[in-house]
Amino acid sequence: MVFFYLEKAFDCLNHSILLSKLQFYGVNGKAYAWFESYLFNRHTRVQISDVGLNQTSPSAWGKITEGVSQGSVLGPLLFLIYVNDLPKTVNDKTVPILFTNDTSIILKSSNSKDFQTNMVTAFHCVNKWFKVNLLSINIDKTLMRSIRPFMSLNTLKNKNSNSYLNAVISYGLPFWDNSPHVLKIFRMQERITRIMMGYKNKVSCRNLFRRLEILPFVSQYILLLMLFVVNNKILFTLNSENHTKGTRQSNNFYQHITNLTVY
Repeated sequence: MVFFYLEKAFDCLNHSILLSKLQFYGVNGKAYAWFESYLFNRHTRVQISDVGLNQTSPSAWGKITEGVSQGSVLGPLLFLIYVNDLPKTVNDKTVPILFTNDTSIILKSSNSKDFQTNMVTAFHCVNKWFKVNLLSINIDKTLMRSIRPFMSLNTLKNKNSNSYLNAVISYGLPFWDNSPHVLKIFRMQERITRIMMGYKNKVSCRNLFRRLEILPFVSQYILLLMLFVVNNKILFTLNSENHTKGTRQSNNFYQHITNLTVY
């Protein structure tokens, strides 16, 4: 596999190239004008505040000529549209995987010499596409790795491999919490873990998760909720804000009572 790491991927999308690709995919008329208005004639500036002196120092306004907001709803979607034609640059012996700004390609070959040749060829093709579309690869962080059916624990817990294997689950947590496919996703996580560790289907994954130091899918979702609460305490109400009694639970979060009885 080749793990590509792009430098400031969301900040470097060329607006003209993006709009031309939107037109190619059939976005015209009012929809095209809306996207054009969204991308062009936007400005930004930096403001530095000195709390001690109670003063603020803003910079001059600068025009935004490229990039989309990574934290916005449209940002990841526009990025995927921008790189949607990337798979056409590689041959049928490679499988590209586009996941927001994480771009990877998978190659498979029983011959080590052919494998290396195909990997180098695919890398050059993808790198050329990035240059044409005004994106740049961070060579120091881009990784080529050979994945075998069974790997050591140190290899599995490698930062690049582990982040790739858990990326889909991690990014999908906010959307899969109430999905009917939650159990299917968890079973898939168990199956992948058994395959990587070389165990049969009926072996419990509890100890395997501990050895790999990863959380099961449901536990990852619980952790996500807990981190959200910890980082956003201001959004929640304390018991002490609802009554004046000094109880042991006065500093706990207030739990709203919901009556589901049908009258």
